[in-house]
Amino acid sequence: MPTAERLIVLLNSALAAVAFVVNAYAAKDAGPPWKAIRSAVATLAVVYSLGYLWLFIHPDKILGWSSVFRGISPLSWPIVWIIPAIVMRRTQKRVHQAIKSEEHL
Repeated sequence: MPTAERLIVLLNSALAAVAFVVNAYAAKDAGPPWKAIRSAVATLAVVYSLGYLWLFIHPDKILGWSSVFRGISPLSWPIVWIIPAIVMRRTQKRVHQAIKSEEHL
């Protein structure tokens, strides 16, 4: 693996580690459903961080890494990109409804 590519792998590992810390911290004081969502994102981030770190240490084993992470990657779409957006929209809708009902009192 070329040096530039190894640096990108290391950067991915570091940024996934930051995502883990930020989401774990956000989950600490979050109420439902955000605690579960942030915890799931943090868990997935630490898996990715460790996976990229493993690839950085073993650059000659990219095929094995790719095989493992192809199985993990489909979890990213619902956990990181889909569910948080759905929950945010539902929360916004509930807040809007609560505001409307308060205005009518």
